[in-house]
Amino acid sequence: MRHYLQTYKNSSCRIDNILDTKLQIQVAKNRKILTSILKCVEFCGRQGIPLRSHRDDDTCDDNTNLGNLKELLKLCCHLGEDELKDHLQSCAKNAKYSSKTTQNELLDSVKIYLQREIVNRVKHQKYNDFFGIQADEVSDVSNKEQLGLVIRYLEDDVPVERFVEYVVCESVTGEALSEQIIKTISSLGLDMNKCRSQSYDGAGNMAGANKGCASRIKRLFPRAEYYYCMNHDLNLAVAKSCRIPEIQIMLDTCKQIGLFFKFSPKRQHAFQASVDNVNATSKEDGEKIKSKSIKTLCETRWIERHTTVQNIAHAYEALTDCLTNIVYGKNGWDVKSITESNGLLSSLCSSKWIVAIHVYLKFSGYLKSLSGLLQGPTQDIISAFQKVNIVIQELEQIRRDSDHSFNEVWDESEIMAKKVSTTLAVPRMCNRQTSRNNVSADTPEQYFCRSVFIPYLDHLLSELKSRFSTANAITSKALSLIPSNLHLLDDQQVRSIVDHFENDLPCKEQFFSEIQLWKREWSNPELSMSLPDNLRSTIQQTNSKFYPNISTILRLLLLMPVSAASVERSHSHLKDVKTKKRCVMSEDRLNSLMLLYIHRDLQLDYDKIIDIFASKHPRRLQLAYPLS
Repeated sequence: MRHYLQTYKNSSCRIDNILDTKLQIQVAKNRKILTSILKCVEFCGRQGIPLRSHRDDDTCDDNTNLGNLKELLKLCCHLGEDELKDHLQSCAKNAKYSSKTTQNELLDSVKIYLQREIVNRVKHQKYNDFFGIQADEVSDVSNKEQLGLVIRYLEDDVPVERFVEYVVCESVTGEALSEQIIKTISSLGLDMNKCRSQSYDGAGNMAGANKGCASRIKRLFPRAEYYYCMNHDLNLAVAKSCRIPEIQIMLDTCKQIGLFFKFSPKRQHAFQASVDNVNATSKEDGEKIKSKSIKTLCETRWIERHTTVQNIAHAYEALTDCLTNIVYGKNGWDVKSITESNGLLSSLCSSKWIVAIHVYLKFSGYLKSLSGLLQGPTQDIISAFQKVNIVIQELEQIRRDSDHSFNEVWDESEIMAKKVSTTLAVPRMCNRQTSRNNVSADTPEQYFCRSVFIPYLDHLLSELKSRFSTANAITSKALSLIPSNLHLLDDQQVRSIVDHFENDLPCKEQFFSEIQLWKREWSNPELSMSLPDNLRSTIQQTNSKFYPNISTILRLLLLMPVSAASVERSHSHLKDVKTKKRCVMSEDRLNSLMLLYIHRDLQLDYDKIIDIFASKHPRRLQLAYPLS
């Protein structure tokens, strides 16, 4: 009776409550142990390092490298994680939760959590749940065709681009790729009817008018507009402009220089010695050569070639000195090195090459900064085209004043020619010559201005205008909504804006009256000195309740992608994660590691990840309270 009264008055003494409390304590302890393991898994994923070694099973002796994950767990035990240490020492061999199977399940739980986090951010945008997609395929180290997918959405009216998944492609036709994209986006929990933009490269299977991936998706989802990657446009414009013979020869020579030094440590050492000799004689720090290696030209990104060509021009004196020592020195160079050095030296000392490299550097300087701007994930399409137009206008001004603009190029070319005791001269000409540039000129400066400088500039301007004109026509419809451009807005443009965005306008009928109020607000003389001149500042100063249609259009413009650079960046990360020694990892494991490696700013909620892990199937460790 005494025990009965005790339990009646104090329910905590009841046997069921005692067992329940012990179970809760055990669950909390188990979750703490798994959290420590999960943090080690996260560390490996964030750093892009392998979790496993060649052998990591229990048959290995103590001197064997068990892999980064198990060694990290050992380190945690040594640093005072007593509960983890007791667990690893006392638990059954199949309940340590550090095996390759458990690693895959933990990584899969991390992948599910991160993808859900990204999707939730897309769905819970402040004003709408629209998004854009970017995709590009690449072959990985195991020779699989991987299709990378990126989602573009808004966070606090700032564009954000997030990698979500890689998908193995059995076929790379437009039909197969479009089906893969739709299937993957739907499996993530997003509605393709909310997609408002697509961005791919210009390959036929992606951009084809009839059977391309973009056109197939647009037929199924008409509001998903296709936007060609502006960086690809810029690269193609430069590539077409570089077909001027003198520019082509100069770039090919730079390529051969990179290959000449790349595969020979002896040649590279000789170049470094020449750099040291030149730096020793240089009086000013600005004249010293900083780079002691010559890189090869990038085969795909023409704008990135600017850095390599610039380094070659800066190291010109050391480069010619090195080649001269190889050709005429007494260090016992082989015949092949002497022959190639003689050919490269002859090209480097020619007037055409010297002028061509300075012409190329003058204009690629404008384009490199533009390319870097276009690759930004937060860049909006209105600002991007404004910057493109600024570059075009500057190039047009140089064209109008070409004689004066070429003086700077000529002066730099003469300085370079003096370093190798060369006088810039007109190439040999004859009356019947048809293959070479036979322009008439009174001086060498005039000849190179007419034969290299002006043709290259004309080609570049023509390509930039033709490639950016189509997309510019689309964005110019809404560009006039920016307060600083309201004076350009007429009735025809208003109607074209309505026609283009009518399906997404919340109150289409009041759009015309809304435009009048918009003009009235920004026509205030007191605001004339501080009118917003870009998309982001305009949105920040727009009352979405008072201007629902205009604010919707402005946010849709932010969803328009400038380039597909985010997908290409994920391809670069793919090379870091899936290496030759890790080429057999499964697709789920790859995606988990890629999400951890790329999205370092997304913090993990360990409790939610453990809940996902525990819900997959029953575990030997009790990780969830049964009555919760």
